[in-house]
Amino acid sequence: MNISDVRQFEHRAFGQMDISDAEIQAAAARGMAFSCDQWDYERKFIAAKCVIEKSIVDFPKSGVRMSMTGGPGGAYGAWFFEANVGSAPAMRLYDLDLAWDQVLLALKRQRKDGYFPYVMADEWGMEHHIGWATLAREIYELDALRPDRDRLEWAYERALKWTRWVQKYRDSNNDGIYESFHEFDIGVDRDPRYLMNETVWFTHDEKWVPEPAGDSVQDLPMQDLTKSNEQRLEPVKDWSAGQLMRGAYISAVTGRLMQAQLMLKAAQERSAGLEPALTRGLQTRAPLSCRLHHLLPYSSPEVNSMVYCDLVYLAKIADKLGRSAESAKLAGEAEELRERVNAYLWHPEDHCYYDKDRHGNWIKINSDAQMRALNCGLPTNDMAEVMFTEHILNPDRFWTPFPLPSVAADDEAHLPNGDSAWHGPTLCLTPTRAFRAFKNYGYDDDLIEMARRIVRHIAARATFPQQWNPHTGKPGCVDLAPAMECSAYVYTHYVAMLCGVIPRAENQIEWNCFGLPGVNETEYKQYFNGRTYRLNGQHGRWTGYVDGKMIPDVADGAIVITDTQGGHKP
Repeated sequence: MNISDVRQFEHRAFGQMDISDAEIQAAAARGMAFSCDQWDYERKFIAAKCVIEKSIVDFPKSGVRMSMTGGPGGAYGAWFFEANVGSAPAMRLYDLDLAWDQVLLALKRQRKDGYFPYVMADEWGMEHHIGWATLAREIYELDALRPDRDRLEWAYERALKWTRWVQKYRDSNNDGIYESFHEFDIGVDRDPRYLMNETVWFTHDEKWVPEPAGDSVQDLPMQDLTKSNEQRLEPVKDWSAGQLMRGAYISAVTGRLMQAQLMLKAAQERSAGLEPALTRGLQTRAPLSCRLHHLLPYSSPEVNSMVYCDLVYLAKIADKLGRSAESAKLAGEAEELRERVNAYLWHPEDHCYYDKDRHGNWIKINSDAQMRALNCGLPTNDMAEVMFTEHILNPDRFWTPFPLPSVAADDEAHLPNGDSAWHGPTLCLTPTRAFRAFKNYGYDDDLIEMARRIVRHIAARATFPQQWNPHTGKPGCVDLAPAMECSAYVYTHYVAMLCGVIPRAENQIEWNCFGLPGVNETEYKQYFNGRTYRLNGQHGRWTGYVDGKMIPDVADGAIVITDTQGGHKP
């Protein structure tokens, strides 16, 4: 391993990390290991694992470890529902217990009414929006890899309460179609769907997230709008300039603009060696909280996809726990919701999902909503076929050189070079989720093609950014997060899909025999539950090993399924 070359090539990412040579070697050997005859791919894999390793921090108050969104030194510096729970499928290849911890944090910090903060650190949480991730599915799949009935029952009850909370508080007109109250409800800040038409500013409205007395976790110091800015900001006076910058960013993306201005000014003063004056030269009225125009809330494909998927997997968990009547009820709810949503939010001429505003009018922007619906299995097979044909695999829309832009390439709202990840670039969260969409509907060959494109582009760039230009693969917003752990998870996961080993449910092991572009020889090792799984590829010939014992019949261009000892599954 050429550590100095890894450091030199990845100087943007490694500049955010304090990591020793010994830590690099340890990270390279943890969870899984990869080598090949093309150093670019191997170097990137080592660097990705270093980014992942240095993003992990302890949350002692919560009793978990956290993979911080934004990576080491990045701007986010917290647990985000959509990023942390959404990255669990890739994270569990690196550390299954770490993947569990991302889910457990939400459940441990859940309020009595079922809600949990959508952004959290160990000492605080943000209780204003819901975020987007399929919580019940992650619980079901994680338990399948390491079963624990007591933990599963505990998690099931809390995941069900979460889904019931969303159903209650995101259906303002009681029509059974769930809503997004603003862009942060689905984690799409500055999405063009929410920036159109007349804009009106509102402060907090309790209908977004009701706050039962005495039941909230501690929020950021600025939650109480009845206090002056100086009182609200008193707890952050001792923060470093870097902490203040991260606080300013999080404040901005959650709509607290006055607070963001105060914290940015304080960061600049701290950097200049001055004591921050947190109210000087700024108004002291309560900060405005979010862009909200007269068309909201939207009937949202994303929120309905999330609820549908959670209901499906809650039914599966209930069945696993022997609660057959409860399982049948939940499965019936899921199917009824699917029928309602596909009748109301599916555009019959455009063959895709759109939001509808509060008056029932279409918001016709072709967005990432398509991938989230497919990810959750919301479309029928016939609907999915036309979605893939006309949209996902269409080079003029989503099948770009770096696939899956957040807005279709032929949509007038598409801005591939903008700072906003949801206005046209490909955000790292999208490929994190996308593999399920392809697998749900049998588009395995296209998934492999997408994986090859993405891995090739990421390996060629000396950074792990938040987003990429979908036409060129050029990284975007690098200064914000040059060592984004979600991007590192995308790379390691997609390498595993092409030439690696992935543990699956029901004591199954998946051997992926496809290879990387321009690579003749690969070796991939996966350490899982005390065993070592190794897959060697040489010029299209593949050999698998379990604890050093060779397994038969591993074929080129195929996914081979075995049990944990290497015996073939029918």
